[in-house]
Amino acid sequence: MKKVIADLTEELKVKERIEGVFMTVDDKTGQYAIEIKFPPKMIPIHKVFLIMLMRGCMKCTLKMRWANRDKELADFLNMMIIKEWKSE
Repeated sequence: MKKVIADLTEELKVKERIEGVFMTVDDKTGQYAIEIKFPPKMIPIHKVFLIMLMRGCMKCTLKMRWANRDKELADFLNMMIIKEWKSE
């Protein structure tokens, strides 16, 4: 079972464009992940903006997994690796 260990929505200051950005950990595997929940009617330019913002703001060594309804975007994001995570 996954549990949220950090809510990064406020830190990223993009709440109006997304439903939330969460850091989670899986109890069984111990795997950490960053999950983004996109609203169902989000326009593509907002998705692109969010990707660029994440690359600049997020610093971690975690592979990203996504809870969204856009398979093409999800496939692209799943290939991205964030280098470091801002722990403050």
